[in-house]
Amino acid sequence: MEFKGFVNVLGYCEKKGANISQLYSEQELIDRAIKFLLTISPSTQVTVEGRRLHIIPYKTVEEFKKINPNCCSVERTAHEGFTQDLSIRKQGKSYGYVHVAYLLNYEEDVEPSKFGLILEFDTCGEMSYFSQ
Repeated sequence: MEFKGFVNVLGYCEKKGANISQLYSEQELIDRAIKFLLTISPSTQVTVEGRRLHIIPYKTVEEFKKINPNCCSVERTAHEGFTQDLSIRKQGKSYGYVHVAYLLNYEEDVEPSKFGLILEFDTCGEMSYFSQ
């Protein structure tokens, strides 16, 4: 079990029998993160004043990248000084993070707002919402 945990920490995906670097390039991980983001994005946002704004959803990964060039980066840590718990990394449940910064556009006549979040991916490239 200890050897399995060690190879998982190094990025080995047991389900696919390969290391994550053999499975996906950084750009492919970013595209996977954007695709995941499109499935979890909210349809509304409430302002500080209590006004409900309706978010215009991105239709495709390509549209997202066109409107938000240089939106994303693949990182080994969620933020400086943070390291995911070793027991989680040994299970292959956490390998790295995609940092995403993008614009939220609204149906209402208001300026788009900047939004950022971090998505976590496992050794097989599956994405999840990162919360610490």
